[in-house]
Amino acid sequence: MKKLFVIQSNYAVFEYSPFLDGCTECARPQETEYELGQVVYIKSTNAIGVVLGCIDNKHEELRTDMDGMRCFSEIQPATLEDFQIKDVRFASYLLEECKGKKIKVIHPKSLREERKIIISD
Repeated sequence: MKKLFVIQSNYAVFEYSPFLDGCTECARPQETEYELGQVVYIKSTNAIGVVLGCIDNKHEELRTDMDGMRCFSEIQPATLEDFQIKDVRFASYLLEECKGKKIKVIHPKSLREERKIIISD
């Protein structure tokens, strides 16, 4: 199964520590089940999200854009078929990026502004 990856900065408003060892930031482990920007299906909430960081192999959890911190047992690598699951939630432009379109998200500088999403081939 081919893992899906996107540019995680398109989905994150904040910068998160990429990897944790417990509560301490650490270098990327030699082996890790999940990577930054990986698209995951969140079984417990029927959502598809993006791994934003805080990947903690010790506690088996990570941060997603759709549902915050999630345990590894609640998620699995997403496939394009997961986008067809009944009532699944995901960012409107995520499927387009997974299919190979280039996405650029310009995050607002204030709460009064809306984010801008640019999609191109």
